[in-house]
Amino acid sequence: MVQSLFSTAHAQENSPMQQVTQSGVTMQFTYSPSSPKINDYTTLMFSMINSTTGKQVQNYVGSVTIGNVVGFTGGSGYYNFSKITVTNGTFSVSYAFPNDGVFPVFFRADHSTPIYGSGSLITVGVFKVIVPPQAPSSDYNTMIYVVIGVAVAAGGGTVIVIMKKRKPTVH
Repeated sequence: MVQSLFSTAHAQENSPMQQVTQSGVTMQFTYSPSSPKINDYTTLMFSMINSTTGKQVQNYVGSVTIGNVVGFTGGSGYYNFSKITVTNGTFSVSYAFPNDGVFPVFFRADHSTPIYGSGSLITVGVFKVIVPPQAPSSDYNTMIYVVIGVAVAAGGGTVIVIMKKRKPTVH
């Protein structure tokens, strides 16, 4: 079993680790906070480990593509972080998810092999980030109360103007 090489200092803040193993490499992924909020930045963390030695794969070029919510038809579709040079085996990117749902995250790594040299092996992992539905914020609730207050005041003012116009004048 491949052990996680992510820092355990913030383990409670991170999502459960996701792993994909192929071509002798294990790709690991986690994100923080574990319950992302819409339009707040979420840190997406990636690591690659040699499945045979258990050591980090170093000196590779990583790319991350974040897809739209599964089943969502609006928006641009994808956001890319391309050609990230990774020297120590792990890296992270930050992304603000625009709405709730399940987002696919694609991690691609181009790394060398002893036989074919630099950039010869491509490994791809697909992971997911779950952004839960958000309760309306307190700012939203405050705005509703302000709108209701303005509407009541405007309605009351309109009633007073109409009553004054209808009031018979004494000559």
